[in-house]
Amino acid sequence: MVATSRRSGRYNPLTNPKTIDIDIEKVDEWVAKGAQPTNAVSHLIDIARDGAPVVEKKVKLSKKAAAKAAAAAAKAEEPAE
Repeated sequence: MVATSRRSGRYNPLTNPKTIDIDIEKVDEWVAKGAQPTNAVSHLIDIARDGAPVVEKKVKLSKKAAAKAAAAAAKAEEPAE
């Protein structure tokens, strides 16, 4: 007996850029048999089909980090003596 993998793909949001590797043919077979992917999975399938880039979320600085960055920017703008 040969063991087969039931996975149709993988998604890793921790890599940069995010890894989306989906076997579209296998997904199409499952959908043809009545499978209904969730909204999140449908979105990933669309990205895999279209090759559209995944939009990265902007990193929001904490108040302390934002104040530190603003102070560094102000110090950089001061004329040198």
